[in-house]
Amino acid sequence: FLMIRRPPRSTLFPYTTLFRSPDRSRQIVGVGWSMGAASLILAAAEDSRIEALHLDAAYARTFDIAKVIAEPLPPVFDWTGLYLGTALGCLETGANLFTLDPVSAIGSIAPRPVRIVHGDADRVIPIEEGRLLYKAAGEPKQWHIIPGADHCQTLALESPVYEKQM
Repeated sequence: FLMIRRPPRSTLFPYTTLFRSPDRSRQIVGVGWSMGAASLILAAAEDSRIEALHLDAAYARTFDIAKVIAEPLPPVFDWTGLYLGTALGCLETGANLFTLDPVSAIGSIAPRPVRIVHGDADRVIPIEEGRLLYKAAGEPKQWHIIPGADHCQTLALESPVYEKQM
């Protein structure tokens, strides 16, 4: 399994070492949470050696999530914080977060299987983001909602079932 929590400067960076040792890895299943799940979608769209994806609390469009995060800011800071925060994120990740759209890439992953999991109480990434990804994904795909789970709490709330299905 390959797990990613945040996007590296190059989407494929975590995979390069793994792929240099094909004798050690026969199947590659990517597992990602939140921003890591979004990065994994982009990596799998570029590299077919990632044979299956398990995505938890993923989002469809990076800038849309930045807007959700900026909502609680006082009105005088909301747009400034949104654009400045996104620009700083671009510098940190080396990616253009204004246009980074995992939803545009997920359809190209088929026919490799994709499992999308989302908590229905996620206050960071609304469940609608997961639904958008599921709708855009090709077959085979699975959608699993975990009742009462907030952001990235899905494993903790449904651990035995979650691990078995993963």
